[in-house]
Amino acid sequence: MIDLLFQLVSVDQLFTFGLFFLSVFMVPTILTNGRQVPPLWTSIPTTVIMVLFTLGFAELGLWWSTALEASGAVVWATVVTQTIMRIRGSSNGRTPGSEPGNRRFESSTPSQTTDGGTR
Repeated sequence: MIDLLFQLVSVDQLFTFGLFFLSVFMVPTILTNGRQVPPLWTSIPTTVIMVLFTLGFAELGLWWSTALEASGAVVWATVVTQTIMRIRGSSNGRTPGSEPGNRRFESSTPSQTTDGGTR
């Protein structure tokens, strides 16, 4: 069965196919703008391992796999950056998206202010 698979596609094509979809499946995580990100203890080692795999694929001459693994490492590095930004934001008492004027976090009902007016 495996012999038949490798007669149809090369190892480079097989890795490329899988790596492409692993990167595509990470896009929703990036698009949440840091609201839902894996912990640093997950994303940093994953990024480092992917960089090492990129170097290994390049050494083996698997150029498509090298390119896709490098793009995956960039995706995970973006997740690391978003996680760090979220941690820094929460240490300031803010979370991404909670800035003043952000409609998602404004109350839909008026609230009483200290001077007797409403907001």
